[in-house]
Amino acid sequence: MSQKDHDYKAAVSEERKKWKQKIAELKMHLVTIEVELIQRQKKEMEALREKLESSLPTNPKPSSELLKLRLMKETLAKQKNYIEAMKAKEEEQKLAEEEDKQWKLDRTKKIIIQETQLMQRHAREREAHKKRKELALLELKKEKSKKIQYIEKNYKRNKVQNPKGSTMLTNKS
Repeated sequence: MSQKDHDYKAAVSEERKKWKQKIAELKMHLVTIEVELIQRQKKEMEALREKLESSLPTNPKPSSELLKLRLMKETLAKQKNYIEAMKAKEEEQKLAEEEDKQWKLDRTKKIIIQETQLMQRHAREREAHKKRKELALLELKKEKSKKIQYIEKNYKRNKVQNPKGSTMLTNKS
């Protein structure tokens, strides 16, 4: 094996090691970014849940119809019309239960909608990160391929121009 062949193989081997290291460093960096993204998204979700729990009231506001029934019940009781007051009370309780059930349903819907929107945004962010990651790795691999092709081209050119000499390969950085 000539000195040129040995130099060529050494240069290619060194270049591949260097690129392997660069790719490993990039992958580590991308994993770090991904972990930070996931942690940030978890914090955002927790913050949204806390905000929703504190901003959405925990007790429903009574409707005007419910307030009228309460007033009617109290008025009938003061007038000592207890049978009608009991009927009004039963109606009031039934309406209060219905309104409470509907209010809880509406509140849960609001929370689910907000959380779903945030989860969708997070999914888009993760997908964008995945694409950036793939693109960065692809670009680095293309750069590696170009560099190794340059070394091979330089080797072949030197071999043709100076078949018996032992010129060292020069690396273009």
